[in-house]
Amino acid sequence: AATNNAGGGAAANAVANEEITTTTLNAAAPPIFFYTGNEANVELYLNATGIMWESAEQFGAVLVFAEHRYYGESKPPQPSANSSRLAYLTHLTAEQAMADYATLIRDVKEELGAPDSPVIVFGGSYGGMLATWMRLKYPSSVNGAVAGSAPIWSFIGEDPVVDPGAFAKGVTFDATAAGGSPPACAANVRLAWRELLARGAGG
Repeated sequence: AATNNAGGGAAANAVANEEITTTTLNAAAPPIFFYTGNEANVELYLNATGIMWESAEQFGAVLVFAEHRYYGESKPPQPSANSSRLAYLTHLTAEQAMADYATLIRDVKEELGAPDSPVIVFGGSYGGMLATWMRLKYPSSVNGAVAGSAPIWSFIGEDPVVDPGAFAKGVTFDATAAGGSPPACAANVRLAWRELLARGAGG
């Protein structure tokens, strides 16, 4: 793996720390699997994103793990004594992070000499939200997105209105016979929760 530093958003003077790993290149336009880093240093995701590693060889893909601005090594210069913390964090936004990633994708293609390489972005949780939004906001740069546990609709003011119990309903369904579990699973889990809560209340 080669580690390169590429310029992030100029406004915040952030640094986008990227990890690039090349597998067997697929002709002149290898697919690029791009991880949209979220709220931690990039090494955490580099070591815990199996689907990218597992699929790369089959597709002859180049792997890129991008670090989110303000995390890990990708932090802007510290504020001066006269600056407020709020001012320092002004550019810590999803929009700025996506702009960093779009710039990094362009730079990686230039580095590889592969302007026609398709790009598939990957992410989980907040990173999955970024992956989904990248596909929507930068369709000319991103050909597809794989997002896991990405609550992209979980915001106040959405239409239709967000159901805050949707996740619990999905998990409950998984614990039913219709979801592939033993018939007594959901009932047993409910009983177990009652027992745990009762024991907790009793000290």
